[in-house]
Amino acid sequence: MPKENKQKNRKHPMLDPESSFVSFLTLLANLMIVNLLTLFLMIPVFTAGAAFTAMASVLMAQCEGEDSSVVKRYFHSFSHSFGDATMLYLIYLALFVLQLGLVIFSLSGAFSISAPILAVFAVIDIIFFGSGVYGFALTARYKNTVTGTFVNSMKLFFGFLPMSLSITGAFVLMGLLIWKTWPYLGPVGILFGLSLPEYLSVKEILKIFDKVSSGS
Repeated sequence: MPKENKQKNRKHPMLDPESSFVSFLTLLANLMIVNLLTLFLMIPVFTAGAAFTAMASVLMAQCEGEDSSVVKRYFHSFSHSFGDATMLYLIYLALFVLQLGLVIFSLSGAFSISAPILAVFAVIDIIFFGSGVYGFALTARYKNTVTGTFVNSMKLFFGFLPMSLSITGAFVLMGLLIWKTWPYLGPVGILFGLSLPEYLSVKEILKIFDKVSSGS
């Protein structure tokens, strides 16, 4: 009888806090929390840079196995990096708005922009977006001037170009998936649309940071 009681009281392996299943569920929950926080804090627009930086900070900690409060770390990073992250974001935003304005004026008939020029704009947008992912991760991890971070983000983008393109591609694919599957699977984007591609990106960005730090 004692033997039977032991077997009844024994936890299922999948429910063990150390099991890969529980770890996976925890990761999903954390990604969902981070995504919702980021979306909410992006609403005022000018706070988006700090929100992106806080998301990068939390997800880098997750990749490194740090067992800390996701919400607490998120808001600590958000407040700590607000100034630098906002300035960096405004640089990217100004460049993007400038290009967007030129395209809108062209479509309105004010002047014409040829297809090759539009293609160049698209390439520039990819560069700015990809370097932005590096930039906010750098802001979350290292103390530097805004100009220094911007320059370093560009260096990383071109220095690790294949990885940079795959990082940008992860966000593009997620955006296309949300767009094509809305309203069926699209709402998943509200829960994981930013945090999932960011998580996949920072896993590789951390490797790049290690390579740069070690000089290899």
